[in-house]
Amino acid sequence: MNPIRVAPLLLVAAACVPTAEPESAAPAEVVQPVRATPAPVPTPTPSPSTAAAPAPLFTFDGELEQGGWIRGRVPAGTVEAALGEEPLSLDEDGRFFAAFDRDADPAVTLRATLADGRTVTSPLAHRGPGTSNA
Repeated sequence: MNPIRVAPLLLVAAACVPTAEPESAAPAEVVQPVRATPAPVPTPTPSPSTAAAPAPLFTFDGELEQGGWIRGRVPAGTVEAALGEEPLSLDEDGRFFAAFDRDADPAVTLRATLADGRTVTSPLAHRGPGTSNA
């Protein structure tokens, strides 16, 4: 082979070979934008003066029937209480005891007047003679 003819072929062949890229130490890191989340907002704790007071309720049990009895406690803050039209006597803790007349109306209401002027009622239905719990 003639070296003059081969030399241009070597140049053409060398031009077709891609040059080697220098190796990088580590691939480039791709960083995606991240949406910032707002910091959580603390929920205020209600102070005792702004906290909702529990609903005023009567608590009671007994034999709710004509000739029977009822005992219980009036709502906190009660200044006056009655069973139907009869005033109730209360102890210092708001406890009461009352009895039903033998010919009492089968429907009667417990009523308490609170110090702030509100009235709390609890209707009662007691059994008359000859009725059962069922």
